[in-house]
Amino acid sequence: MKTVTITKKEINYILALAKKRHDAKSDNIKNTGILMDRDLNNPVENYLPHFIGIVGEYAWAKHTNRSVDENIYEVRDSEDFDGEEIKTITYYGHGEPELKIKVTEFNSKKPKKYILARTNKEKILKALTVNAENAIDIELLGVISRNDFDTNKTIKRYGAKNPLNYIVGLSKMNEV
Repeated sequence: MKTVTITKKEINYILALAKKRHDAKSDNIKNTGILMDRDLNNPVENYLPHFIGIVGEYAWAKHTNRSVDENIYEVRDSEDFDGEEIKTITYYGHGEPELKIKVTEFNSKKPKKYILARTNKEKILKALTVNAENAIDIELLGVISRNDFDTNKTIKRYGAKNPLNYIVGLSKMNEV
């Protein structure tokens, strides 16, 4: 596992990019899933899903000496980086971390490898709402090829109304 620290200046950059990405989406996309029950007047809740995703991308970019894609798309089906897809989780609970890919996404996107990142949602919320955090740590937990993911995946649904996902536990992944 590698840990990448994101500074306050970088947090502000990522938030600005998250806002642009979120606002570019049509209402039928940006008002679905975990955003259904949010407070529409709370920018943290509006932009948090994109922020968390970009934090993982940014940490991987920083680790590999690259830049995140700053282009804004209404709909995007390409990988985060050429052949690489970064998935960021905020789960620190019981059991090993899991790389989760929606079944529909797995069937439509074909990256060569997946990278699993993790960050602390509470620290993000403190950084974005009360400026109590000057930095956020992102853990780059593991990497797995698409072929190895396909070989090791199981199917799981994280709630009755949630989509089907393929998952692979961190123990089946390689260290970053």
